[in-house]
Parts: sequence; structure tokens; C-alpha cells
Amino acid sequence: MSKKMTRDQEKAMFAKNYQPSGKSQRIPMPRYMPPSVKSPTMLMTKQMRKEIPPLYSTENKKPEDITVHAHYFTPFSSYDWYITEYDGKDTMFGLVKGHDTELGYVSLSELESQGMNVERDRYWNKKSLASVMKETGYRGYKPKESKKDKIVVELVDTNYGSKIVEKKEFDTTNRSQAENKAFSEFSKKYDLSEKRKGNPKFSRYVVLSGKDNYD
Repeated sequence: MSKKMTRDQEKAMFAKNYQPSGKSQRIPMPRYMPPSVKSPTMLMTKQMRKEIPPLYSTENKKPEDITVHAHYFTPFSSYDWYITEYDGKDTMFGLVKGHDTELGYVSLSELESQGMNVERDRYWNKKSLASVMKETGYRGYKPKESKKDKIVVELVDTNYGSKIVEKKEFDTTNRSQAENKAFSEFSKKYDLSEKRKGNPKFSRYVVLSGKDNYD
């Protein structure tokens, strides 16, 4: 009669070597519990099958515009799978966080075959792939730069119609503040009249507000 195995012996018996994942390779599958012990969660529901977009349908989108529809995890280790695409049968695609954090394919049937080693996050709130990349420290993620509110002020030479002599860009949403700063800076280089607006005949140079978020 065989001796009863300790938990550490069970882990050693059912553990697999980790393999790097890639476009043509499977996501690594850590095992710590006998696969015969069933997962308490259904990994793929009918609703999820309807909602998760098909494979390759989001490959030309930015991470900010891609939704992570499902999150799977291993209760006994730090592996996580974040699913963004699904072929409707078995193959899924998304971000995996394990020894490394990378994008790759994973087999639904293989996840299901692991029993309690893999569970679905039943309380997962959908979020963008960009958010997940940031949270998991994905090295390929470059956050989208936020566009600052800017106002461009122009210095116009009225002796030559409306010739623009110089432009100044300011990180502000306050137009009057931008105009005052521009007038102060332009005054150091040009002989500006105190009258900055109104009838151009009283001033050769006129400070005019430009457009917001000027490119």
C-alpha cells in the first residue's frame, strides 16, 4: 500500500517545466494540484462566447481601445491570463503574467484540463488592455501621452497686412493669462504699444490670441 503523499510531494509530482510562450507556442501551464480536482468556476460561459471578439479582430487597435473580457488565475501561484480575443472554439489570445509578462495564445481546453489549478475571476470588471499592461508592468506598453491644454498667442505686424511675426505657446486654459505673458515676452524684443487690441492703427504690432491646442 502506497504512503500518502504530502502536499509538497504532490506539487513536485504534478509540476511542469515552464516554457517560453510566443506566437506559435502555448502559454505555460503551472500545476500544483491534481488536475482531477475540479475548478469551482466555469471558465467559459455562453455570455462570454458572445462578447469576446474573434481572433485577429483587434490586432490593429491600440491597447487603449482593446477590452480585456476575462481574467483567469492560478490560486497557488502568480500566473494570470487576461483574454482579449477568442476563436469561439478553443484558442484565445491575450496577456499572460507569469515569469514574464507577454502577449500570446492559450488553449481553453488546456486551461480546463488543469482542474483547480486555474480559475476564472468571477468578479472581473472589464477594462482596457492598456490598463492591464500598466498594472502588470508589461514592458512593451507605452502610455498614451495626454494632450495638455495649450493656447498659442500670435504677434502680428499690421504694417504688412496681418503678417505673423512670432508665436508663443503656453500651457494654460486661461486666454487672458496667455496674452499677458506673451505681451511681456514680446515687449523685450519689439517696440509694442500699450494698446494691444482694437484698432491696429494705434499700434504697429498687435498681440492676438491663437487657437487652443495648437499643432
